[in-house]
Parts: sequence; C-alpha cells; structure tokens
Amino acid sequence: MKEERADNSYDLLDKTYDGKELLTVSFEDKDSVVIGTPLILVDPDSNEVIGYMLSE
Repeated sequence: MKEERADNSYDLLDKTYDGKELLTVSFEDKDSVVIGTPLILVDPDSNEVIGYMLSE
C-alpha cells in the first residue's frame, strides 16, 4: 500500500474524496491474465473502498 492523491485518473465511487490523500492497494497479476489488475483506492481511516483505476 502507498499514499496517493485521488484525482480524475481514478473512477471514484464517492466524489467527495476528490483531491484527498488515500491509500492505493495493488494485487499481483497471474501469468495468464490478459488485462492487469486494477489499483484500488481505500480510505485509510475507515478501510472503505473509495474508487479504482483500471490497468491496461
């Protein structure tokens, strides 16, 4: 996990978090996956999923 500022590159489930510092969570890809796994934005206080960024 690392801290990241929520911006328009993420699909936010709750727009009130736009511009706030959140945590990003990433997952390891399996070798046979065609599309990479998304980055997930999480509120560090509530551990609630706030948004995501799809991988290419």
